Amino acid sequence: GMAAGKIIAGREDAYSDTPWGWSDQYGVNLQMLGLPDSFDGAVMRGSSEDGSFSLFYLKQGKLAAMAAVNAVRDVAVARRLLAMGTDVDPDQLADPEVELKSLMRR
Repeated sequence: GMAAGKIIAGREDAYSDTPWGWSDQYGVNLQMLGLPDSFDGAVMRGSSEDGSFSLFYLKQGKLAAMAAVNAVRDVAVARRLLAMGTDVDPDQLADPEVELKSLMRR
């Protein structure tokens, strides 16, 4: 809405928000952040057997997109990692013992 209003008012600000969507299906929260249309690696954090996991899509060492199942907190941190464009260590990203927020302090 904000981007459309700016364009109507004559400003040429590009819409730059990261695509995001979510759905609750039969007690499962699904979220998608970014567009996983171009990536060179993927890392899973968590376990599908446990019912809570995230799949991070990487491109040239940076987070490009992510999908999450019952992992709301991962989405919040991933949004910031995407915006920062910080290089991420795939091993740390996959390790549930490593706090995701710590990857922003690099």
